[in-house]
Amino acid sequence: MFSQAILLKSIGGKILGVLDNTKKGFFLGISIIASGLSVFLNEGIL
Repeated sequence: MFSQAILLKSIGGKILGVLDNTKKGFFLGISIIASGLSVFLNEGIL
């Protein structure tokens, strides 16, 4: 029982870590795309 609980905790921690990294990567990608679009629009307007 004890080792199983530790195993579940480590697996849960890995999944949470991956989800956290995915979320960060997702927002980073959105911010990069948004800044790229704003630069593109500014260049187009100028």
